[in-house]
Amino acid sequence: IDVMMVNSVFQLIYQHIQTIHLPNNWYCNKSIEYIEYEPVIAFHKLSAFKPNYKRHIEKQLVLNEGCKVILHINDKEVTPSDIGLPDTVIKNIEDLKLYLYTLDEIKFCQGAVSSINYPDIRASFGTQYIESNGYWRHNKCLIVLNDDNSKCNVCSWCKRLVYSIQKKHTNLLNKKAIRTFYSPNKNKIHQRLLKSTNIIRKKNKRTQIKKEVLQNQLNQMKNEMKNITEKNLDELLMKSNISRGQCEMVKEIYSASKVKNPKNRRYNENWMLLCLLFQIRSPGGYKFLREQNLLPLPCVTTLRKHLLAVKIGCGFDEKFFKLLKKKFDVKNKYEKKVILVYDEIFLRENISVNSRTLTYHGLEDLGDDFENKSLEKANHALVLMIQGLAENLHQPIAVFTSRGSVKGIDLAKIVTKAILLLENAGVEVLGITSDGASTNRTLWNVLGVSGKLNQLQNSFVNPFDNTRRVFVFSDVPHLLKTIRNRLHAKKTLQICPTLSPIQWKIYENVFEIDSKAITRVCPKLTKNHFQLDNFSKMKVKYASQVFSKSMADGIVFFKSKNFPGFNCSEETVKFT
Repeated sequence: IDVMMVNSVFQLIYQHIQTIHLPNNWYCNKSIEYIEYEPVIAFHKLSAFKPNYKRHIEKQLVLNEGCKVILHINDKEVTPSDIGLPDTVIKNIEDLKLYLYTLDEIKFCQGAVSSINYPDIRASFGTQYIESNGYWRHNKCLIVLNDDNSKCNVCSWCKRLVYSIQKKHTNLLNKKAIRTFYSPNKNKIHQRLLKSTNIIRKKNKRTQIKKEVLQNQLNQMKNEMKNITEKNLDELLMKSNISRGQCEMVKEIYSASKVKNPKNRRYNENWMLLCLLFQIRSPGGYKFLREQNLLPLPCVTTLRKHLLAVKIGCGFDEKFFKLLKKKFDVKNKYEKKVILVYDEIFLRENISVNSRTLTYHGLEDLGDDFENKSLEKANHALVLMIQGLAENLHQPIAVFTSRGSVKGIDLAKIVTKAILLLENAGVEVLGITSDGASTNRTLWNVLGVSGKLNQLQNSFVNPFDNTRRVFVFSDVPHLLKTIRNRLHAKKTLQICPTLSPIQWKIYENVFEIDSKAITRVCPKLTKNHFQLDNFSKMKVKYASQVFSKSMADGIVFFKSKNFPGFNCSEETVKFT
């Protein structure tokens, strides 16, 4: 026996549990059970078999270590006083037998009806519906029957429930609506849900009607589209006030709708050019529209094949200038004014073979206008483009490849011919812009442009129209870098013999003093502005930030505070 059993009566009952004569259909556990570390002895009576071959515990008596009795009938706890017994502890085995036989003779409510016989009844029909051990019971079921109800084995509350269940069952068989009972709070929620459901039902009905109307309209439009020919479509587009590009798009959509297999589509020339420009401008947007099948766009491979059919080379293209003339014919006189910009870029030497024309790419090529073609690899490219003054126009017009920089004489010929071709196409060239490279200076000398003080000449006669002149501009960022690099290398710059020179050391003094202070006068200055390498020499912002108003203010500020190294800095301030 467990050491926890300190009660002698509990031990006595456990020792003689086999000798206790139990009522019929009563059973007891041969061993002690533990509930929260407390030993108990349980006696129970099973119910009769149900139609589904199940049984449950009808009555149960549990005796704890303190010999207190806990009674259950149909899973409901009852007190000894409910069955006419004193609510005291068990003192001996005879008291235990008295409790067992009294509990066995007690009549209890069997429930209203079997849930197996009424499977369509649900607890949502009302708060009084409770299912217990396969029977529907009233939530106020008396459990223990009094003398008045002992003959029928059903309490008065469950009798009322029998009538309600039979009525609901009849309504269900007749397919009548069953009212569901809710609490006041849940009833409000239920009413809101019913209202929302009704609104949604009406919306769905209206949507269905609209869908049918739209479907009929769509079918009607499909029939009309089948009867439209290309001639009728052209007439409709001519009458409509839409652009030419939109007309091309409508035609392609119309022709694509008649092709079942997308691989059998055929695209016209104008649409291919529009798609090519769109793909160059926005590859991501082109891919999105094609994948979503929003427009009948050809694949990128088709565009590349189409592009390979176009002859592309160095020099001036007459067909290009014919198209450019058509474009500028519709512009006003202000939009026709442009600046010719040209510059050279460095290329990586590489040779490739064009299998279509059996020619080499990557060799020196100045176009058909120059006969001195060589078989040397090109490492420089001269690019010419025009930039509009009255509109946002940037259009390359030609490219030339060469071994090294293009010579000044050849460059003058190229620029002169570019001006003639542009003027012939209706473009008014007001000026040319380039950097200060040696070849460009040779071009200026050939055209009679000079920057000397006593021989200042910043324009030349337009070769196409003698009444107008073409002005020459040097690239301002390049001039800034050139002046900065010269001042960095020579350390001084003498502009006027009678005045003090511009000193690079003064700029360095500003940075050295300013970098040690907590609050800086020139916060943008760094070591990269003064320790120049091949990369920093190409940075325009480094030069513009040195020659800036903040730098001039810094020189004046540090000189006013009597910092050393700022003597004779007046000319440097003016220059900055």
